[in-house]
Amino acid sequence: MKVTVAQEKFLSNSSNKTRLIRHLQSALLQANFTVIQARDDADVLIVNTALITLHSPVLIVSEDVDILILLVGLTPRDKTIFYMKMSKGNQSQTIYSNNSLNNFPFCRDNVLFLHAFSGCDTTSQALDIFKRPNQTKEDIFESGMTAPLFLYKAPQKIACINSYRYICFAKTVTNKAVNLANLPPTADAAKQHYFRVYLQVQSWLSNDMPPEEWGWFRDRENILVPKIMTLKLQHRIIS
Repeated sequence: MKVTVAQEKFLSNSSNKTRLIRHLQSALLQANFTVIQARDDADVLIVNTALITLHSPVLIVSEDVDILILLVGLTPRDKTIFYMKMSKGNQSQTIYSNNSLNNFPFCRDNVLFLHAFSGCDTTSQALDIFKRPNQTKEDIFESGMTAPLFLYKAPQKIACINSYRYICFAKTVTNKAVNLANLPPTADAAKQHYFRVYLQVQSWLSNDMPPEEWGWFRDRENILVPKIMTLKLQHRIIS
C-alpha cells in the first residue's frame, strides 16, 4: 500500500498510527524479529530491554537523543551499552555509549535530573535527592530551589525565589511592555514543577508513584494535566 500523504499528517491520525504499528509488528514477527510494544514510555522500555539482554555487545540504534540520556543515567558502571545515532542530512552517523560522560562525572551522575529540569547546573548535593525514593515533598522543594535561582542569575545572598521575582519585576516596571513570562516562577509554581521532575526521575528509575500526588491532576476526561500552581491568582488591578 502506497501512502500518498505527508508523514506528519499521516501520523497525526491516531487510527493511522495504530494500524501502522500493527503492520510493522506483523512484518517483523514474520521476519523472526522479537517485538515488544511499549504501553507507556518507549524510551525507558528500549533502555531497560538493552540492560537485561544477555548478549554482548548491545547496540541501540535510534535518532532520539533522549534514549542516550536515559542510557547514561540508568546503566550500571560495570556494563557497557552502545548507542548509534543514525546519519541525517548533514549530520554523520555517530556512536556513543553509557560511558560517554565519564570525563564529566557531575553530568553523568545527575543527567536524569538535568534532563528532566531542562539542563540546570547546580550543586550535586541538591540534585542527588531526586534519585532517592521516598523523599518528602518539602525536602524535594528545599533541595531543588537553588536551581531556578541559578538559572535566573540571582545573587548568592538571595535564597528566596519569590523575593528575586519581585526584584526582577521592579526592574522592568519602567518598560512600556512587561512580559511576565520572562520573570522567575513563583515558589508555588516552582514547587509543582519540582514535583513533576521528581516523579519523572523516579519513573525512569522504575519506581511507580501516583502522578496526582506529584504535580498532576486529571481533567473531566480523565487525562493527566500539569498542576501549574495551588495558590489563587491575584486580581490584575489591586486598589
